[in-house]
Amino acid sequence: MPDYYPDRLEAGTLSAMAIAGLGEGIRFVLRTGPKNIHKRERELFVRCRNALDNKKIRIYDDNCEGANLLFNIRGKTAAEVSAALDRKGICTRPGLHCAPDAHYSLGTQQDGAVRASFSCFTTEKEIDIFAREVINLTK
Repeated sequence: MPDYYPDRLEAGTLSAMAIAGLGEGIRFVLRTGPKNIHKRERELFVRCRNALDNKKIRIYDDNCEGANLLFNIRGKTAAEVSAALDRKGICTRPGLHCAPDAHYSLGTQQDGAVRASFSCFTTEKEIDIFAREVINLTK
């Protein structure tokens, strides 16, 4: 090992696969354009929000400009909803999302909420399946 820092603490081979993946990710963003990626994610968010128009579903910040949808179903904890979706092969994240103060301001500090995240690679079909399964949990 070299005697000088930080090389002395960095044993092993660089992660070539991670470096190549990062490079391809940067090329994708440059090729597609951040505005186009944002537009696509916003369209998916709106599609999902509209599909979840149900009195038992509370969507937080439905004017969100990002690719995350935060919601709860009346009468169920976030953990129960997320576990039920997981059994259908749908990954979500329940809880306080490392932001307890944000959940305090939303009034969800007790159980948190369920977060679904989209990307520009998410399909309309996937949104429709997700929304259908969430609606099924309200019955």
